[in-house]
This record gives sequence, structure tokens and C-alpha cells, in this order.
Amino acid sequence: MDKTELGRTFDADYVLFVTVERFTTVEPGSTNLHRGRLSGVAAVYQTSLPEREACVWSGDDFEVVYPKDIAEVRVGFDDRGIQQETMRIFAAQLVRRFYDHEEDRIQ
Repeated sequence: MDKTELGRTFDADYVLFVTVERFTTVEPGSTNLHRGRLSGVAAVYQTSLPEREACVWSGDDFEVVYPKDIAEVRVGFDDRGIQQETMRIFAAQLVRRFYDHEEDRIQ
């Protein structure tokens, strides 16, 4: 199903389409160092137009990293907390592309 047809199915005027390019919670080359990395790109489609003409906004690729400064050393743990915080930060940064805001000093 194309993006505009999907939006019309839900009676939406626009569809925000997010492509996740990479999502990991383990540092490259390690099994015990945990850091969330999520990168992707987003586009907005107007559902009243054919899909090939419907892209009304597209953003640049972007990536979030959590924790930002240093990976956490953990052995045999559930990484849901890192997954959730990485996705929360990604979503917050994506949403900020649609309104004026002041930049956070600390993430």
C-alpha cells in the first residue's frame, strides 16, 4: 500500500513516514558495552495527492546516541531501558523539526 493510500485509510490528511536506517543497543565490536544508536530519515506526504507527487517535506538523515558520553558496561541485562530512551530521544528530535524551539543544553 502506498503512503497516501495508507493515510486515506485512516482518514488522515498527512502521513509522517519514518525510515529507520540503523538501530542498535550494543557498541560495535563489543558484547558488554551498551549504547543506543538510532538513525533514520523522515518525510511527510499529503494524502490528497498521488504518492509520486505527495511528498511535501523531507528531512535530512539524523542519528541519536544514548547515553551520549560513554557506553554503559553491563553483563547479562535486559536492554529495554536503553531501547526506550533511545527511541524517546529520536522521537523528540524528529518532532522538533516541525516547530520553533530553543535547543537543549543537556540531552
